[in-house]
Amino acid sequence: MQEVQFFDSLPSFFFDINQENVLEHLEGMSLIFHAGNYENTILISTMLHGNETSGLDILKKFLKKIENIKDRPNILILLGNPKAFHENKRFIEGQLDHNRIWTTKESRPDNLTAQNAINHFIEHDFLCAVDIHNNTGKNPLFSCLNRLDKKTLGLAEMFGTDVLFFEDPETALSTFMGRFCPSMAIECGLSGDEFGIERATKFLTEIIKIRSKEDFVEHGFKKNIFKSFGKFTLHPDAEVSFIKRDFLPTEKNRGVYFFDDLEEYNLKLVPKGTHFGFLFGEKSQVKSLTEFDEDIFYKYFEIIDNKILSKISFHAAMVTKDIAVAKADCFFYFLNKIEPGE
Repeated sequence: MQEVQFFDSLPSFFFDINQENVLEHLEGMSLIFHAGNYENTILISTMLHGNETSGLDILKKFLKKIENIKDRPNILILLGNPKAFHENKRFIEGQLDHNRIWTTKESRPDNLTAQNAINHFIEHDFLCAVDIHNNTGKNPLFSCLNRLDKKTLGLAEMFGTDVLFFEDPETALSTFMGRFCPSMAIECGLSGDEFGIERATKFLTEIIKIRSKEDFVEHGFKKNIFKSFGKFTLHPDAEVSFIKRDFLPTEKNRGVYFFDDLEEYNLKLVPKGTHFGFLFGEKSQVKSLTEFDEDIFYKYFEIIDNKILSKISFHAAMVTKDIAVAKADCFFYFLNKIEPGE
């Protein structure tokens, strides 16, 4: 376990932090308390995945924008994995994914570090929690929720995008915080995407005007809600390539070949008969499982003449061409569109 570094005020070096020098200032997971003038606290977290860089840019812009605003809640900032951030990796060798460690039921070193942060959390009455992320694939901006109560949906409406509702993984930070307050993860496009940075900065600036959890209810939710029910995964040993649609591999080209335009289906309907690519060799190179480990590959796909074809229509999210991420987590999520009461 590594102790969480705690700062009781915004350190003078904060606005100078970047990927190159971050370890000169932060030893590991860090918490920064930025006092407001009333009791509630907003938790804003980022850097849980080291290859997602927009969160730090968003925090810097946001904090500069509100530097003269005293009538606001306290702000508790969590910088999740500075070591991985320095290496521009989701997480580094020997670590667990830092957005999969938020549980009090495990005792591995990274879980214990998270529990050390949780010991600081319990000192606060949280108004809401916002976890800032980027995608490794081309996605529209969206938010992730694990609860669909009116307060949480009101918070999501303030970000103003479609919502992905998920219950797995249950060890994500936003899931853990959802037990105590309206909580969400916001997905701000690719790292460095200026539109995502500006949208998130404006969102955080609006949040500090909220005075109580009940105020979120006034923001009635008007967007789409999608629910994740499964993942398309890749075997760790699978040979995976991305190809143009006019490329025709042959039997001598072993492995899995996906078309490089599949990101266009993120948060959209994938029609029946969509050609995903080609599969040569063992069928076990690809798998589709529900959150209960039910194998659904042949419910949604068929392989004809080595072509991977969708058998029925479905929605998809987080399609990525980052093969390391696709193998460590998933190639994409299967979604259903739902109503808030479902």
